[in-house]
This record gives sequence, structure tokens and C-alpha cells, in this order.
Amino acid sequence: MKEAFTKSYKPLLVLAVLVRIAILVIPGNSVRTPWSGGGDMNAYVLLAHNLVSGDGYTYAHQPSAFRTPGYPLFLATTIELFGDHFAIAARSLQVLAGFLAAYFCMKASRIFFGQESAKAALLAALWFPTLVYFSGEILTEALTSFFLALFLWLLAEDTVRPDWKTAAAMGLVVGFGSLVRANLAILGLVALMAAWISRPVAKMRLQLAIIPICAGLVFGPWIVRNWLVFGSPLISTERGAAALVSVVNPEARPMPGWDKQMRQMIGYVVPNQLETNGPERLAIGSEIEMNQQCWRKARELLSKMSWDDLARWTLVKWETYWLSTDQLIQPGRISKLNRALHLGAVVFYWALLALAGCGWWELRKTRAPIAAVLLGYAVLVTLLHTPFVMNSRIRTPLVDPLIAVLAGGGFGMLFNTGTRQMNRIEPLPLDVR
Repeated sequence: MKEAFTKSYKPLLVLAVLVRIAILVIPGNSVRTPWSGGGDMNAYVLLAHNLVSGDGYTYAHQPSAFRTPGYPLFLATTIELFGDHFAIAARSLQVLAGFLAAYFCMKASRIFFGQESAKAALLAALWFPTLVYFSGEILTEALTSFFLALFLWLLAEDTVRPDWKTAAAMGLVVGFGSLVRANLAILGLVALMAAWISRPVAKMRLQLAIIPICAGLVFGPWIVRNWLVFGSPLISTERGAAALVSVVNPEARPMPGWDKQMRQMIGYVVPNQLETNGPERLAIGSEIEMNQQCWRKARELLSKMSWDDLARWTLVKWETYWLSTDQLIQPGRISKLNRALHLGAVVFYWALLALAGCGWWELRKTRAPIAAVLLGYAVLVTLLHTPFVMNSRIRTPLVDPLIAVLAGGGFGMLFNTGTRQMNRIEPLPLDVR
């Protein structure tokens, strides 16, 4: 099997690159890809156009904090530089970010498990179904995945060469990543825990302060802006709507009637009627009040659920999040070919998830504290998302690069070549610092 992997490695690598290029070329300059199932791309594009036209970070001239500003600013930059060709320019940069993310997954896996595992991690990241799919979508997933992969490499480097530079770099990545997807702020806690473990000497632990400082320098202005505009130092006004949607439509897939339910409960549909320059946006009013109204209704509905209902509701969300069961679409909803592709992608993901479990178990044998930190991250990201929408799309940028890194370790374990090579980079002597 090892010989077969060696022979097929380069062909699979080349084919993966060609697939990513095809995802770039086939949609051309269209905002939506031919295979897209829908999404928030039009809302992001509209917000970017509003920025370029001088209307600020608003919809219908109403201040917004529904989305963090990283991705709209990214799109606005491509509009300024490439005009009507912004879509293919943005997609090109995202495909490039996907290649870099795979490269960082490889580097992280090499540090944790060794060279053979690094190659497997590279292929896993390049062929990961969700990472492949979202590389061509005008959505935040591609850039968020890039920042997570970069963070994982920096964290791995910091475990063997703890230094103020890697601490600062992790903080900056947390800051910039959170601007693209607020959920990545969770990585700040992961960085602090891993950096504490890697620095047993007290004076070196002072370097931990660098992480929140660097993250705050990047993300802080967005908090200050919201404080000045809305009177509250909030990160986003999306949480309330996401909580309400998760009650009426837990998997956040097209379910008949969910939008009608939301309209009956609060009078409008979020985000559909919020992210527009039309008069329906003006009718909603302040996003702060909208967010609070959504939270109140979500809590009211949850309070009416029995404990059995809450348990089933939670388990369905966790199953959807970790097993991608939302992609096993009911017969008749799509063509047989697309259904087969979805099924194949889910089965392939399950295989990668199983390999990642083996890789984590191997890492636990040699670097138990770091393995515990990574497991803690998986648990934390699951619990923090439980009140909100949980599906494959939400999981992809927050977990899938980590699965690729660990899957490389699991693959290496099959050949008994993974962790035996792990200590090829010796930590610097901490006692002399």
C-alpha cells in the first residue's frame, strides 16, 4: 500500500491542481457557480458595492454589523482593482488561498507526524470535498479555511520553537481571521492554551500577552466602530437571527415553510429582508433591536421544548455538523448524478474523519498536551455553535483543515511511519531563555 501511495502521489497532486483550476475557469466571471446550491454571495457583493459607492458599511444607508467586514472589504478591493471582472479575480485569489491552505496543512502535519504523513495531509486538504467546493464560491469559507490552516502551522511551529514571533503571528492570524469569520475568535483561546503548554519557563509565559494584543490591534477597530455606531461593543448582530433560524430550521437547508414561520414570529425574514437596499430593509429598523427580538423569540421557543425534544434537537445538529448528513439529500430533490456526487463526497469525508481520529490518537501518545488542546478546540467549537445553525458549511472553515492535518497522521500510522519521525525538529532549550 505504501508503494501504491508513492506511485500515485504525484498524479493525484497534479489532478487535484487541475480540479481546482477547473473550478476557477468554468464559472468564469459569474458570481454564482453552475453547481452552487445558493448562499449569501449576493449579500456580500451588495455590501461590497455599497462600500465602493461611498455608502459605507450599510444596507439602504442603514448601518450594519450583521457580517464582519473582512470579506466585504476583500470583495470591495477586487471591485476597485478589477471592475466588472471582480468575481473571477476574487475566485482566483481564493483558489490560490486554497493551495496555500493545503501547503500549511502539510507543514503542520510534518511537524506533528513526519514526512510521509505530510504528503498525505497535503493530498487530504487538496481533495477535501468541502474545501474543494468552497474554493470557487464567493463566500467566506475559502479565506477562513486559509486562516485556520495558517494558524495550525504556526501553532505546530510554536510547539517545537516557542518564540515571541510565533506568538505574535498567531495573534495576528486570529485577528485577521476573525474579521473574515467572527467564529475564528475561538482560536485565541486555543493559541493561549497551546502557548502556555509550550512555555514551561515562567518568564517565557509573558509572551502569551502578545497573542491577545496582536489580535486586538487587528480586530479592535471593528469593535470600536460598532460601539460608536450602535452604542455597544458588539462583534456581530447575526447571532440572534442564527439562533432563531436554528430553531425553525436546524440544518439551515431549504425547508418548506421555515421563512413563513419566521415572518409570523417577528414580522420579517432574516437575513433575506435585511441584506438589501430595498424598502423592506428600512421596515426592519435597527439591527440591535432586530437581534434582541430574534433572541427573545428563540429563547421562547426553546423554553417550550421538552428535555427529550431538546436532546433530539441537539443530537440532530451535532450529527449534521460532524457527519455531513445535511448533504445526504432526499431522493427527488436533485438529479441522480448530483445525488451520487453528494453521497460519494460524504463517504470520502467519513474516511478522512476516521483517519483524523487515528491521527489524533497517535498524537496523543507522543504529545498528549497538544492533542488535548486540539480535542478541546473541537469540543469548544461544537458547544459554542450548538445554539445556532450547524451544518457542513458552518463546519468546513472551522474544522476541515484540522481534519486534513490529523488525517495525514492517521495515514502515516497505517504504515507505522508517522510519529516515529515526529521529533525531527528539536525544541530549543527553554532553560537558557
